[in-house]
Amino acid sequence: MHFSNREPVNSDLLPIVNGKRLRKLAREIALLRAVEVDNHLPANLLVAIFLIETKERPAYMRYGEYILVVFGAFQNTLMRKPVKNYTIGKCQLGLATILNYFGTSLYQHLEHIERFDAKDLGIVIKSVSSKIHFLILAHRVTPIYQRATRIYESDVENVCCYVGEQYNGRYTYGILLSEVVKTLGKK
Repeated sequence: MHFSNREPVNSDLLPIVNGKRLRKLAREIALLRAVEVDNHLPANLLVAIFLIETKERPAYMRYGEYILVVFGAFQNTLMRKPVKNYTIGKCQLGLATILNYFGTSLYQHLEHIERFDAKDLGIVIKSVSSKIHFLILAHRVTPIYQRATRIYESDVENVCCYVGEQYNGRYTYGILLSEVVKTLGKK
């Protein structure tokens, strides 16, 4: 699939990238830019994912997700009820993705995790830290980015669209990611 010949996202739809918000998130953005460099990812790719996800999921929603994970862990321990593979944190990473980063072998697109013990809960709690969360994000995005560059070579817009679609599962997310990366490049 080639992503060219598409309508750009209206810039009015990008409150994601306003100056006040960028200043407020400066510490996290600086961490993400360092992770991008360390993982040989293009500038602003991880930053754009972070900005999109934090705009869509404010802190109060993320706190609710954390509570659901803890509750799910208790249910799994007490009743052996599988834990839903929630996406959590500032970049909405799946529990299976987080556990894979720390060495647990799980298919990242599982709907439920059958065994979720106290050790796994500890790993998930540890991953809430921005620095660790961003390292896991890079671990998730890097193979997608490498595949995208093999397909689209140096076509940055299509690479970003592909990464966004593979990361989120929706084509429109890929378009939005491409537009946010482009907008950040102009700032």
